[in-house]
Amino acid sequence: MIDPQLINLPVTVSLGLIQIGSFLFLRASKNMAFPVAVMAFVVVASVAVLVQLLFPKVDATAVHISVSALVVILAFLYARPHCIEAFLKAAGAGVVTAALFVVSQVVTRLGGYSSIGFGDGQTVIGISEGFQAGVYDRPDGIIGLKRGFGLPAYQSLGFEGEFLVGFLPVVFLAALVATYVLLSNLISNKTLLNVLYVSLLLILLSTESVTRHIYLMNTHALLWAVFAVLLAGLLKFVKSEQDKSAWVMVCVALAAGSMLRADNLLILAPTLVLLTWVARSQPKSHRIGFWVATFVPFAAWATILGFELPVLGPLGFPVFAVFGILVGLGVMWLMDKPWASDKVMQWLAKGVLVGTLVLAFALSPSAWTSIVNMFINLFLGEGLWGATPLFLVLLYVAVILFDRGPVSQQQKWIFALVAGTMGAMILAKFGDGLSQSGTLGGFARIGWGDSLNRMLVYLIPGASALLILRAERVWNRFDAKSKRQVVANQTKKRP
Repeated sequence: MIDPQLINLPVTVSLGLIQIGSFLFLRASKNMAFPVAVMAFVVVASVAVLVQLLFPKVDATAVHISVSALVVILAFLYARPHCIEAFLKAAGAGVVTAALFVVSQVVTRLGGYSSIGFGDGQTVIGISEGFQAGVYDRPDGIIGLKRGFGLPAYQSLGFEGEFLVGFLPVVFLAALVATYVLLSNLISNKTLLNVLYVSLLLILLSTESVTRHIYLMNTHALLWAVFAVLLAGLLKFVKSEQDKSAWVMVCVALAAGSMLRADNLLILAPTLVLLTWVARSQPKSHRIGFWVATFVPFAAWATILGFELPVLGPLGFPVFAVFGILVGLGVMWLMDKPWASDKVMQWLAKGVLVGTLVLAFALSPSAWTSIVNMFINLFLGEGLWGATPLFLVLLYVAVILFDRGPVSQQQKWIFALVAGTMGAMILAKFGDGLSQSGTLGGFARIGWGDSLNRMLVYLIPGASALLILRAERVWNRFDAKSKRQVVANQTKKRP
């Protein structure tokens, strides 16, 4: 018999309710309902803690349950044409998700599992403890913006004196599910999809640099899920699908990323621009909605926690959010010009990576050292990646040699997103030294604890999609050849 004291019942109920709402809202993208529910949970938790900080007498957990119930009501009204059947399926999804969280809580407690002991994690837990008491003890300088808000906010919903036990494995599972759904949208042969994904899963779960994220007190696993959802949404927009579900899940993913850390605004920027371009078939309000979902949540938590920008003071971040939305309008205006095209946008995204590297080598004497450090982390074991990067690179080269056909539009968009994100990640880490010490340092150091080394999981969805799309084409080529051979043999046997 499970001891009820091991289970955080209010938060479990909230997660189940949000899962019901997610399932109802994402009528055309139900497979993404679980990862999106996890992201929505983080957003709602952040809002609840913000309310508690504004009104100390208000209980954040009560606000979280209330908002979660409101999400279900709105989703039920939204799905009214199919309400009975849809609600029953959604309720089942909510029960399953809540049960998963219960199992994770019990296993985590009985097994004594916890996060890798990093200083970052201790800072997050310290902030989380303050949130539980309704106060915010802001870290010195830029550290508060770097550690962000969403992670300590949802961790503060744990029992008094605890972080939210058992939720990090749920986030990791959401990342795996989101990656699978992304790949299922790309590959029509479901048997091949399942074989390839199981193979990929075995590789990922045998890689220590990946599995450490199951309990790592950080935001990396959630950003992995965010990028899987964003890429899935981007590819839906590329096909000009009139799917409100895609817009909803993309906005939730952008809001979750924005709630987590300040540097996510930079890391998400190339994807945000690409989304704005490929969603041209959507209403303009939807396209600018991407920018609102990105900048407003960040401005809310940065402002209420007392961060100030030079000159503008307390109004700095609200002004920054308005400026960000105006930039979005400007980007949309530029995209209406004759020179704008798919190829231009793809090259601009790739240019983020090239431009960042050029900038790094031009301004920092440590740039080459950082490149060497990345190589050591990825291929010489220091980053705890084992043989996985080398194996996948060789495998990708092999499938390219077997399939030298033209690159599909899907592959071009995926590569553009991966390249742009990688460039933005390097730029974000490259700026760490400037923001903290006023000097330009490197962007990577040796060891698994290096931020860029841990952030590489953001690229798993895109890299997996590129590899599996190529593998599918090789399979189809050999399958077609085999069928032709069978037909030829049958023809020869005829009298």
